[in-house]
Amino acid sequence: MRESSTYQAILLEGRVEEAQRLILKLGGKRFGPPGLAVHFAVDAISDLGQLEKLLERLIDASDWDDVFTGLPRPLVT
Repeated sequence: MRESSTYQAILLEGRVEEAQRLILKLGGKRFGPPGLAVHFAVDAISDLGQLEKLLERLIDASDWDDVFTGLPRPLVT
């Protein structure tokens, strides 16, 4: 069962959701509550590797904008 593609997809989805949650939680503790644009930007990323890079950026970034430097962010009006 663990080798099935469906099982693996479910595990990956859970890891992606956890990484997204951690970015918002840890970034919120460091930079203050994330705005709507940050929520949309994080939710739009489904690649686990990219989410892990964002988690690493939280260490050195000075604010939310710095975390997303070089990455496309959805515009919220």
